[in-house]
Amino acid sequence: MKRPSYLLLMTAVILAFAVSCKKQEQEVAAASSIEFVLEDNILSVAAEGGDFVVSYNIVDPVEGGKVSASVDKDWVENLNYETAGKIAFHLGENDGEDSRSALVTVAYTAEDGTVVDEAEFTVEQAAAGQEEPEPEIVKVELTDYLAESTSYYPGESVDNFYLSLYTGEVELYESEEGSIYVPADTESQLLHLDLYCRPVADGGELVLPEGTYTVADNMDAGSAYGYYTFAIRYFDDGMLGYADPVEGGTVVVEHTEDGYSITASFEMVRMDNGASLGRCEYTYGGPLAFLDMSEPEPPTQEEMYPPLTESINTVFTGCDIRYLGVPAYSSPIDCYVIDLFDDPTPGEDGSLDEGNVLRLELYTEHQWWYPGETGVKMPGGTYDMTDGYVPFEPGIGTGDLWDSGYGFFPFGSYVRHLDEEDGIVRYGFLSEEGQVVIESNDAGSYVITVNVTTRDGFTVSGTYSGKVDIINEASEPERSVQSRIYEDKVLDLSNTTSADVDFYGTEKNDMTHYYQIFAQDPVSRQGFQLQLLAPAGETGALAGVYKPAESLMPDKLLPYTYIIGDIQLVSGGAAMIGTWGYYETNEDGRAVAFAPAMFGDITITESETTPGQFIIDYVLTDDNLDEPHTMTAHFTGTFDITDHTESASAAEYLPLPAGNDVRRAPVAAPEGRRLRCEEVLKAVRR
Repeated sequence: MKRPSYLLLMTAVILAFAVSCKKQEQEVAAASSIEFVLEDNILSVAAEGGDFVVSYNIVDPVEGGKVSASVDKDWVENLNYETAGKIAFHLGENDGEDSRSALVTVAYTAEDGTVVDEAEFTVEQAAAGQEEPEPEIVKVELTDYLAESTSYYPGESVDNFYLSLYTGEVELYESEEGSIYVPADTESQLLHLDLYCRPVADGGELVLPEGTYTVADNMDAGSAYGYYTFAIRYFDDGMLGYADPVEGGTVVVEHTEDGYSITASFEMVRMDNGASLGRCEYTYGGPLAFLDMSEPEPPTQEEMYPPLTESINTVFTGCDIRYLGVPAYSSPIDCYVIDLFDDPTPGEDGSLDEGNVLRLELYTEHQWWYPGETGVKMPGGTYDMTDGYVPFEPGIGTGDLWDSGYGFFPFGSYVRHLDEEDGIVRYGFLSEEGQVVIESNDAGSYVITVNVTTRDGFTVSGTYSGKVDIINEASEPERSVQSRIYEDKVLDLSNTTSADVDFYGTEKNDMTHYYQIFAQDPVSRQGFQLQLLAPAGETGALAGVYKPAESLMPDKLLPYTYIIGDIQLVSGGAAMIGTWGYYETNEDGRAVAFAPAMFGDITITESETTPGQFIIDYVLTDDNLDEPHTMTAHFTGTFDITDHTESASAAEYLPLPAGNDVRRAPVAAPEGRRLRCEEVLKAVRR
């Protein structure tokens, strides 16, 4: 967000030439479209000398224009104008009895050598023992503070006190960009102080610690952060704008009987053109009350979703069924969402006045109902609870809480039960135990018998009988591009010496052994996930060339194929299934780039020289059919095989990072801080 336009003081025809911190404002009219003007022409320095820099700016520079400088006295040494916008030089000590002066001439020439503009400034150096005149100090007594933006923000290592002090009258200026308090007249001023200290003790009244806070470009304890420490005032030319402190200024805080004594001493400059405003001293005496902007402790999972405390046995009197079609392009199954409830019917917002609502996510063989088609039917059968919320075979998906990165949300199959004693709606997320029996007829009537168990061991049983008009919410089963790489990738696996291999035996069908291989380099943080079908035989016999599977129906998967990569979404849950030829995370473990494999061969060979060592080579292509990219990998190392055939659990699919949206690259959650007036105030300074 930009600053309010009427606070901007940029003038297209003025060229600022800043000399030290002592500058007098003067208005120079443009004689032509290109003008080189010194706003001040005298630089006064002490007898001891030192290194000095004079800054300049050019309005409407000519193509190929150059700046040069010369000086008429040799005691001005090392004159340097190579750095754009700066004239640098060194002055030795003046040990004479008289002050001295030198004339520096600055020329701006076009590419053909024509002098476009020329200007001069004088360097005056005091004599040894000559007293420097005391600089004039502009003193401002602040009399009140803005209660709504004088705030306290706790942190892990430092706390932040933000003060908005003023004198005179202030008014709220509103624009399309936001709202900001400004002085109501030329006699009024606002001063904002952004102070940082070590964490204060919890509890009791918030008190800004005593001490000296130094203006700096950081938020360390003892600092006044320069970017958010500034004044808003009217200048001598009648313009309203920002005045910024120079680094090194101080804010001294003392406690008094009636509150605080605050003295802020700064060298100030105008934000728009850098013109010096001299030394300013702001004082405030009186009370301060800080708004506590501490983030409330987030509710726990149990507070958000209180757990079920008893078993349920009921007769369901109502039923809604939605047909969602295939949960992903590569899925061989369909998804139905069944909501069974007691009387009365839940509200449109899902609110529950009494009774129970049981949500079941049913997965059936593909029914080929098209989006928008009417007369959708749900196939009958006995459906066991599955061991995952995105199964590959018919069944009922389990339920749980999904950590989205911004909060927890229920997904999958779960029951909501209104506790009659305390009025609390409690949640039970279904486990892998139990089954659902569905009887159906051509007229659209169903008998649904439920006997399932929650993860906490409570049973949920009941029966529904009646006609249901199924709502068709299926969408076109078109695959969206899941790849998040934008160039060909060659994986750096040079620090990877082993891969994790999960073995699931004949889980898919009797003629194949199902493996998942995962490896990630600890330095480059690049890796892969491969889901392969080898011939049924000896465990670990993986050597061969694997091609993309043409079907994902378990009984149609063939040896020496790999499952193509995809993301399946169900009720807020997400899982990376299949083969992903490239996966990269940042230091926090969040995925920053990933791509599924759609085409190409994977070759696995056993090392002829090192027993137990395998070599994986592949060049795979992602799913971006318009602009495809390749993923190339060479892995040499051992396989750490974990046998899952006894537990009969499904493959551990690579989870999406918390808060990830598969439709775009991962974005970190924004940090919310100042939500009051100063939030807008700070935003317009960005």
